[in-house]
Amino acid sequence: GGADGSLTKAAVTGIRTHLRSSCLTLLRNFLSVTSGCWEVIADALNQSGMKAQADRALQSSRQQLNLMQGGRAARNRAAVFYEWDASADNSRAAKRLRDTDDAETRVRAAKMARGLGSGIQLPTSMVDACELVLLNLENLPPKRPPVASSTQRKHPIDLDFVMDAVITNGASLS
Repeated sequence: GGADGSLTKAAVTGIRTHLRSSCLTLLRNFLSVTSGCWEVIADALNQSGMKAQADRALQSSRQQLNLMQGGRAARNRAAVFYEWDASADNSRAAKRLRDTDDAETRVRAAKMARGLGSGIQLPTSMVDACELVLLNLENLPPKRPPVASSTQRKHPIDLDFVMDAVITNGASLS
């Protein structure tokens, strides 16, 4: 077109080749059929003299979509194994882990809503919580404040005691 004069012939050829190959790649993907953009892409390829390649690419993407939406018998007839997207792991262990994580999040949110979260706030990550505890050990006073009652503590407060309290979310303190 009008921009041909500002680019070298090699650059124009490279751009056209890249556009054609990109259009063919897009047309081969089944998403071009489901989104409805295959008409625009096929028309662009037809105008550039690539009607046969465009038809084969469109046929390939439609076949891919039919196999994906079809059953096992259709894939067996086509002698093709279709691998489903494995990004969503639906195994029982993963579901149980998700449910546990969701339950912990709900418990934390409920404690915050009741005002129970105004004490020591530990991060949700165990590594971050341990680092926070270790960093704050330096801030402890050199001498313990006097205990109000005359009862002695069952445990001395040391690193093991603090780590046990962190790991059990404070349950070991009671």
